[in-house]
Amino acid sequence: MPITTTYEGNTFVAFLDISGFKKIMEREEEAAKTLDKFYQTIFSETRNFDKGTVTPRAIVKSIVVSDCAVIFLNNLKSGEDKLRDLETVLDFVARTNQKLIRSPSPSIMTSCSIAYGRFKYTRKFEFGDVSKNYFIGWPYVKAFSDNDHGEPKILPGQCRILKENLVLESLPPHWPFTLVEPDNKYYHFYWMVSNSGLIDTFKNRYDQIHSSVYDRLVELILTMTENTG
Repeated sequence: MPITTTYEGNTFVAFLDISGFKKIMEREEEAAKTLDKFYQTIFSETRNFDKGTVTPRAIVKSIVVSDCAVIFLNNLKSGEDKLRDLETVLDFVARTNQKLIRSPSPSIMTSCSIAYGRFKYTRKFEFGDVSKNYFIGWPYVKAFSDNDHGEPKILPGQCRILKENLVLESLPPHWPFTLVEPDNKYYHFYWMVSNSGLIDTFKNRYDQIHSSVYDRLVELILTMTENTG
């Protein structure tokens, strides 16, 4: 639903990007179906949180532009309870990603970067049928930058929270925090597993699949070069 209010304050901002969309765009019909499904899923989940279908801890708002979405919390109490706010954002990200990847034709994977800081959103009306929305702030810039060219490069399906500008003394022992693992730079959120006992299994299998691409390419090139020279 349209965002009709102005928000400015400390909050979490999540940047979700459809993985592999440049390749999908080569097939016009599939690209149209992918975007339609992405928009519908983001908007339906935003509506569910706004209407209380999901027990809300803070108000979730979304802005969708092309193949990416900006998610932020929009109420006066945002930033007062970081754990509550982070729980809300992670809940939204998990529900959205699970719907995107489970439903058929097509299944969609996203990469997601989350940052915390001062964020401003203003809805500005210009003239006639032309309107302008303005949003800016440290967490948006950081989340976008991390998703676009962060190190290490974020991979399809991954979701991570930047530690920069965010101090969390400890995480509560309940979902979704049980699916969060920290390293020196990030908190990694494993939304795709049902419990923390499966995180290591997922990481190992993911790494095997990702690393095998290189081996398979080497095998292909070696096979092809046998017929040259």
